[in-house]
Amino acid sequence: MPVKVRCSNCEKVLAVPDSARGKAVKCPNCLNRIAIPADDGGSPSKSDSATKQKATERTQSPKKSEKKRSESKPARPVDSESALLHVDMRRMEDVSARICPKCGHDMKYQEEDDSECPKCGYDTEVGGLGKIAQKKQMKGPDPADFYPGLAKRAWAFVKKNMAMAWKTDLYICLCLVLSMFCAFMYRWLGAWPPKAFFLLCFAVSFLVIPGWLWLLNVEVVKLSMEKKEKFKRFNFDFFLSSASGLVFIGWYLAVGLPIVFIPGLITKILFPYAGVHPLVGAAIMGVASIPVIMLLPITMSHLAMPVTTPGFMVWKLIPALKAAFKPILVWFMWFFLGMLPFMAVAGVIVAVWGSEMNDIAMTMEGNGEIYRAKLDAEYADKGKKREAAEKRAKELGEPVEVNFTPLIGPAIITVLMVLPVGFISLFLMRINGLLTYHNKNSLGLVDMKKEYKYVAKKGQGEDDDVSDEDKPRTFQQDAIDGLAMAALALVLGMAGGMIYGNLSGDGIVFGLIAGIFWGGCFGMGIGKTTMSTAAWETSFLWGLAVRFAPLAGIPFLVMHWEKARRGFMIQAFSLPIMIVMLILAIAGIVNLGFLGNNDNGSNIPAPTQQIEGDAPAGETPQANPGAPEGAAPANNPPPSETRIDRVKDRKVILVNCPATKNQRNEASRLLVSIVSHVNHSVS
Repeated sequence: MPVKVRCSNCEKVLAVPDSARGKAVKCPNCLNRIAIPADDGGSPSKSDSATKQKATERTQSPKKSEKKRSESKPARPVDSESALLHVDMRRMEDVSARICPKCGHDMKYQEEDDSECPKCGYDTEVGGLGKIAQKKQMKGPDPADFYPGLAKRAWAFVKKNMAMAWKTDLYICLCLVLSMFCAFMYRWLGAWPPKAFFLLCFAVSFLVIPGWLWLLNVEVVKLSMEKKEKFKRFNFDFFLSSASGLVFIGWYLAVGLPIVFIPGLITKILFPYAGVHPLVGAAIMGVASIPVIMLLPITMSHLAMPVTTPGFMVWKLIPALKAAFKPILVWFMWFFLGMLPFMAVAGVIVAVWGSEMNDIAMTMEGNGEIYRAKLDAEYADKGKKREAAEKRAKELGEPVEVNFTPLIGPAIITVLMVLPVGFISLFLMRINGLLTYHNKNSLGLVDMKKEYKYVAKKGQGEDDDVSDEDKPRTFQQDAIDGLAMAALALVLGMAGGMIYGNLSGDGIVFGLIAGIFWGGCFGMGIGKTTMSTAAWETSFLWGLAVRFAPLAGIPFLVMHWEKARRGFMIQAFSLPIMIVMLILAIAGIVNLGFLGNNDNGSNIPAPTQQIEGDAPAGETPQANPGAPEGAAPANNPPPSETRIDRVKDRKVILVNCPATKNQRNEASRLLVSIVSHVNHSVS
């Protein structure tokens, strides 16, 4: 039978089922909890039985009544929430108690200003995790631990790696001396091919200095991230360091150039138009370079990670600088203090010897220009070009003697200043490593790299167990290798010939021609060595035969074509170069220097025929009648214009062969000897 109850909150009458007796229900109108009584007061049977039980209990003795109560069936329990219906919970709250609303931890022993729960980290004032909990969730140590004892820890690292510091000083000193020598030779020489060579050597050797420091900084950051204090093994690589120097230049162009572009443009405008002192422009560029320098430790941190590309993205480096500005500012402070002595010494060198060094450089450049003008006048064709070249050479005058004494002091001071570079560099690099270790999350480093698994496609008819090295080489592969090796030998020969021609004074053309020939010889040697190696791998006898017997390579090539094919292709591409150059030399078009040189004891007879304009053998040329005393003979041109117009019985017309000073050019003598030898052979 349904039970009717009234809500004490909204006075609404509800009808609940009989099964809800002794329980509590919610009012559908106001959601108030209503306790349903366990018994119905209107039931006569139940009320009479209850009255009789009470009267019986009064008449019975206390012991019996207690016994019956214990033996009687227990009544249905009343809902515990019914006792709290009329209780005001607001008055029961203990205001003095501090309980964490998230985990219920008692915070009565915490300080009044501390609103963060020590158990779960919930902060009632923030409404979320507090600062301490956020730091605990960060991977790595506390960023605040970066500052205490920073200099002491960095110097302790330097003392444990003294050998690396001295090695760094040695490498930088050697590269600096080499670059200074190349710079001096670049200024001293006049012809452009050797100047270009020494300029290249200067660039390669000088780039080693920033490149080595770049590689060393990355390695120190890695050691700091691994909590290591000493280098195990880190070798010096000259060309790798030079390439890393190019990487440093690329980083500056990608990161620094966008930052210093506007200040540099302002400086460029102020100099010519506003008449500003150069020191003001230097100060502007120095201030503009500070943000670029402060981005350098962030880049080093990224380069020590598996993913290095963010180190070259300025839009990712600037937010990292903003997030970790305070520790980076501390690093910059130590960087400035470390570089201050070097800047002071550089300023002293410029102030004391700057003008003299500039005069020496300008004088050497002027001497080089005079030398090039004389070469142009000597080798120019007859006519207006030669007249213009000779006129320009006369206007420039003679070279000026250079006093190199003022360069000794700056060179010695510069070399001595290299000594503390290794120690200061390791000190700053260790600070950079500690900065990375304590501020990993702020710098936005990516320490995980996604791995890709490449699965090769299986070709039809191929054996999966055979590696690429075991597969036989094709004819196309050997032909390409032969062409590449022959081309490489040719390029090396040309480069070496040009250098030799300039250093020996024979000229670029002579050196280039000889270099082409010797490049072909070098290619033939490579091909011979490759074929000999294949013969040794085949058998011991084949190796001896191919190595020492000139014609043994032919049967080996026929019988073992696949093994000997690679060396044969190298020789096949190199041999035509030698043949062509020999034919041109025999024909008298080019000069190789070793064919028919009588000065070096050659067996080729000297020319006996008379060359047009020369006196007969054994006679001195007659001077031009009526010419002033000391003038050159009329029919004998100056040595610089000596040429071979014709050769008796052969009618060979040759190009101009300029001579140097009072001697004929070696090329003309050799070519005459070659042609004379051909005449004797024909006759």
